[in-house]
Amino acid sequence: MKLVASVLVGLALLCVPLVASAQWAEPGESGATPAWGQPAQGWGQPGSTRYLAPPDEVQTESHWYGWQTLTADGATLLGTAAAGPAGLGAYFVASPIIHLAHGRGWAALGSLGLRVGLPFAGLYAGGALSHGDSYAGPVVGVLVGAVAASAIDAAFLAREDRPLRREPPKAATAPLIQVTRHGAMGGWQGTF
Repeated sequence: MKLVASVLVGLALLCVPLVASAQWAEPGESGATPAWGQPAQGWGQPGSTRYLAPPDEVQTESHWYGWQTLTADGATLLGTAAAGPAGLGAYFVASPIIHLAHGRGWAALGSLGLRVGLPFAGLYAGGALSHGDSYAGPVVGVLVGAVAASAIDAAFLAREDRPLRREPPKAATAPLIQVTRHGAMGGWQGTF
């Protein structure tokens, strides 16, 4: 009896690190590869299949933080209305600073390029379309370029990859050992 209990305890202790280090991924998720080519049945909802993914493989998901750049642009608009042209400097640097705070230097450089280049292109296009007759064409061109730069920045540049959050398996098992003065008992318990 002691030999059987010792073997069961030893097997349980060997299985705990394997299950604890596993990451579960739904079929079709990027990087969802079955361990040893076999799906693990019975996890999650009835009829679902989850595959055991290698623990060293980090899966990521895209995270949008464009609301931060849009908020900075809105604050710049209000600051420009209140402080005049002195508030325009924030338009050029606020979003690149937000990208840098997210650790995305190339996105910051792209944001700065958009925020300088598109209003300048709008100025040129507006002047060409108005044939130099009034200032309305260049002003509208600058505004259209600034809005386009803000929209492109928020929609396409303000995205980062974050590690995918995993929920632990809904089922868990563990060895059960009880020792009293009158004897010992061993077994396996689980929650499903």
